[in-house]
Order: sequence, then structure tokens, then C-alpha cells
Amino acid sequence: MSMLAVAQDEFDAVRIASTDITGSARYVGMSGAFGALGGDVSAIKDNPAALGVFRTSEASMTMEFNTALTNSVWNGIYTPDNNFKSPFTQATYVANFTREGKTKGLVSHSFSFQYDRLKTFNRRVSINSGATSASLTDFMATYANFNKTPATDFEYTDAGYNPYDYQAWLPTMGYQGYLINPATNDSWVSILGKDEKVTPSYSAYESGSINNFSLSWGGNFGNRIYIGAGFNMLTMTYSLQSVYQENFGAGGGFSLDNSFWTSGAGWNFTAGIIARPINMLRLGFAVQTPTIFSLTDTYDAALKYDSYNIQDSTAVRGSTAPGSYGYSYYRMYSPLKLNAGLALVFGKIGLLSFEYNYANYRNMTLSDRSGNTANFSVENNSIRTTLRDQHTVKVGAEVKPTSNWSIRAGAAYQTPVTKTEAAKLLGNMWSNSMVTDMSYWKERGTAYASCGFGYRETWWYVDFAYQYRLGLHDFYAFDSSSLLYAVTPATVRTQNHNVVVTLGLKF
Repeated sequence: MSMLAVAQDEFDAVRIASTDITGSARYVGMSGAFGALGGDVSAIKDNPAALGVFRTSEASMTMEFNTALTNSVWNGIYTPDNNFKSPFTQATYVANFTREGKTKGLVSHSFSFQYDRLKTFNRRVSINSGATSASLTDFMATYANFNKTPATDFEYTDAGYNPYDYQAWLPTMGYQGYLINPATNDSWVSILGKDEKVTPSYSAYESGSINNFSLSWGGNFGNRIYIGAGFNMLTMTYSLQSVYQENFGAGGGFSLDNSFWTSGAGWNFTAGIIARPINMLRLGFAVQTPTIFSLTDTYDAALKYDSYNIQDSTAVRGSTAPGSYGYSYYRMYSPLKLNAGLALVFGKIGLLSFEYNYANYRNMTLSDRSGNTANFSVENNSIRTTLRDQHTVKVGAEVKPTSNWSIRAGAAYQTPVTKTEAAKLLGNMWSNSMVTDMSYWKERGTAYASCGFGYRETWWYVDFAYQYRLGLHDFYAFDSSSLLYAVTPATVRTQNHNVVVTLGLKF
């Protein structure tokens, strides 16, 4: 087992810090536009003042049926893929305490114990390209040149020297897999011939989730002001199994298999207020402190090669791997988040709600477990210079054709976090990094559209919702800014079709 530098980057930070619009079927049906409304179990995680709106105790649970469809276009080649999951996404118990006959001061207050799945990592993606001049073998050679690594440092010795304990894994694999050759003592070149093209492909399977366990309180003051606060504990698991392949134009090729896991836990606080200045108007505001995550990354990799060495005209075939896995411990401070909302309530007929969310991604920070950021200065600088703050707008509506039935609809849009200049730069990689998957994704925004309906009786209710989520990304197999040939990005569309069902009891 190795414990080398991992060099977590801005792309890893965004994956952990970002969440989806998920929750109860009523919440999802209105695209999460509940910041000024309250009264729904999933509104509590956005604005704990939502608890102050509750008039009875309540228990609920939610299931989600998620189908993720992806399609990619890379150098003119179209490839589709799909995956399906049905996770249990929400469970809440609200204990309400109403002071009978009280109309001023603290009229009522509620506590909630809640579980929410904030994000589900659920995707299979296949990306195939036409022939191109850009090869990962050029990146391997440039990486070795960047570190000025002599060939002897890439070799095992009888004295027990293991290069994977001291050298960057990717160029070490390139050397042991006959994909790079020494041009001089400390200078390296790709095994490929001049103007030789390659046909690359990439496939990946992502799984895992971000889960939130919270204890919150909310109070109702004079039926006009509602305030709340909450403490949240988060758990996070993420798994990525990927394969990058190249077939060489002159014959041969290689396959690089990567396994990557992240796990850990974090905590944050939330506080909020909802005001009802007149009967039809609701105003809401809430803040969530940065989440402090303690995380562990684990890497494993294997290279299978079938190469032709142009220097000595020999064919080689085999495989190479670190023979163990490497891990890294670190801490991450996720963005400060704010939300503001406005809602119009038209008596018992229906309502219209608007919400704006802000997340300060540029202030995310990586550190070691003691909070020292000294060894993460390059990564933290990349976060500040290559990420944008995120803005989310939501709108939702509900109409009640009868006292029991409700019909809902909503839409939302999240701006992209990554700037156009964001990249997994070779210059930012540690000289002994375990990272061998050089791919990265640039966001191009996420859009949501939803609808739903619900039926309510005095002591129980059931809600249904459908949500369509569209995410656009540019996929880069590796950064080519320091190479002779440029990498053309693939365009990837991820479409999520979610069916959500919530059952609740009031008492």
C-alpha cells in the first residue's frame, strides 16, 4: 500500500460539493422552490424556518426511481449508454408543539429528525472517438520529462526498491508498458511513430451518494415570523471504475483501467427566516455554513499493453500495475450557500414560488486533516482561478382544483461552476502522484423541469412527481496544453428521468 501525493483538484472538489434538486415528491414537483414557503419536509434542509410553518406532527418517507441516459459525441462518433437505480431518498419525523389559544409570541414550534439523499452518483458513460493525433503516450512522456526522471528510477531493484512508492504512477506505467522511450538520459518520447494516429475510447461507471442526517428546530412567532436552525451530518461515498483505451494506427495499443473511491463525513449548520408581512406574501432567507468534510481517497490502476517499439523493432505484450493501492487523507471545506425566496399564496386555490440560490465555490479549500493548507497551495489556487460561483434559479407552482387534490409544476437552472480555462494541468500534478486517470469534465449548466400531483386527507397524504434533469459537459481525456497535438473534447449529455413517490402521516 502506498501513501503518495494524490493532488486532489478543483474537479474533485466540485463533484463532492455539488448537490441535486432532490427530496419529497411535492418538493421535486415544484423544482425545490420552497425557500419562502416551508411546510414541506424537504424544505427544511434548505431553510429550517420551514419547520415553523408546521401545525401538526408528521412522518414521511420517499422513494425515487432514477434512469440515467448518457450520449456522447467525440470526433464525430456518437455513443449512447444508460443506468437505473431506485434508492430510498428521504425520511423525516416532525414533532410539533402548539400552544393552544396563543396568537402572540411563540405560537408553536417543531423539531425534526431527518434523512435526505442529497445526491446520487448514478451513471454509465461510453465515449468513442475517431482517429486523432493526440495520444496519452505523449502525456506520459511529457510527465516524465517534467519530473526529469531517469529510467533507473522507473525500475524495480533486488534491494526492494518499488518505483510506485516514489515515482508518479502514470509515467512509471508508461515506461514499464513500453509506451515511452528514453531519448536521452533524462528525456522521454512517445513510442508512436511520426504522424501516427490513435483511436481512443473511454468508458466509466459511477456510483455512490451524499447523505444528510439532520436535527432541526423551527418556531412560529405570531403567525408572521418563522425562524429555524439546524445541525447536519453528511456522509459521502463515491466510486469510479473507468477504462481508457488507445488503438495505434500502426498496430498495437493499450488499456488503462482505473479504480477510484472517495469516502468520508462532514458537518454544517443552517439557519433561516420566513416572513409573512401580508397574508398572500411570503419572504424567505437562509444560510448554510461551509461543510467541513474529512475524506479518504483510494486509487488502484492497471495497464495492459500491446506495443511495437520503433527503436529496436520489437513487439511487446503484457500488463503492469502498482501491485497494491494508494490512499490519501484530506479535509475539504465546501462552499457557503445562501438562498432567498418569494412566494405568493392565493388562499386555498394555489401558490406561485420563486427562489434564488448562491454557492461560493471559489472559496472552497483543501487541507490536511489538521487544517494545514500549505501542501495544497496549488490546488487551492486552481479552485480560486478556474471555478465560478454557482447561481440557481427555481420557480414552482401549485394549484388545488379540490380541497384534496393538488397539481404541481416547476423548473430550475444551475449555472456551470467550471470556467473554460479549467483543466487537469500537468504543471499542477505532484511529481509522485498516484493519479493515473487524467480525464476531467467541464460543466455547461444543468436544467430541471418537473410536474406532479398529490392527494391529502386529514391524517395522511400521498404525492407523486416526475423530474427531468439535463446536464451538459465537455469531456477531456487529458490536458494537451503542454503537448504538440490538441485534444478535442467530447460533448456528453446526461439525462435523468426521476419518478418520486412520497407517503406521509399527520398526527
